[in-house]
Amino acid sequence: MAKTLSGEHWKGFKPDAYFLGKRICECPVTEVIQPVGGKPHSVQTTLAEVFSYREQKPHIEKIEWDKNITIQTNTGNLVIEGRPLDGNFVKIVLELQQAGINMFETTWYWYNSDVCLDFGGLESFHFFIVHRDRIVQDDISLHYSDDQNRVDPSLLEVFDYSERDWRDEKHVATARHRYWYRKFYTETSAGQVMLLRPDEPELFYYEKERADGTSDAAIQIGRILKRTVVLLWVIIALLVLIVFTLRK
Repeated sequence: MAKTLSGEHWKGFKPDAYFLGKRICECPVTEVIQPVGGKPHSVQTTLAEVFSYREQKPHIEKIEWDKNITIQTNTGNLVIEGRPLDGNFVKIVLELQQAGINMFETTWYWYNSDVCLDFGGLESFHFFIVHRDRIVQDDISLHYSDDQNRVDPSLLEVFDYSERDWRDEKHVATARHRYWYRKFYTETSAGQVMLLRPDEPELFYYEKERADGTSDAAIQIGRILKRTVVLLWVIIALLVLIVFTLRK
């Protein structure tokens, strides 16, 4: 079973709305700033502060990761040390920030997971990202492996509705999840690919229509009705047998 970087067991992502919040603001890292023509120096900071690097508006040319993450810009390099992270996660958030999208205003919806056949223990988790009233990324992937380069699942938080203020708050949120998942499946290329896959992966908050116009729900109801009819015939046969036996 996978673990978070704090050592806690993690059961995996679920079809829900995730966000970047308090945990990412408290995530300690070491920034090693390597300015062009200058002397490198280290700064103790947080991951949230690294992501606010967009305020300096450097042009990000390349992001590389091994044990550490190196962000190459036109003003020099920024190296993130002290915490194993998925470099793709850092890349995605930095690109959002540089596009003027506040990471704290984004919602991340998980829709699929995969495993690598060539490297044991390597998994990928696929999300689409919503910002305000539109899907801004329809297929981003985060990676988890047994080595140091991995996403920390605990950085993505789920809202706790047990402390809600209003009775209908959780139900409204569920309706909102359904709205975005359906929009993802019907209006994005990544969502359409999920619908067309021959292995028929699990879809969330969405009833897939078949070529003949029937939906998954209709097919399930049909199966239940068939089983009910068979059961009724069995009951009738048993009743006839009982009546026949009593007449003897």
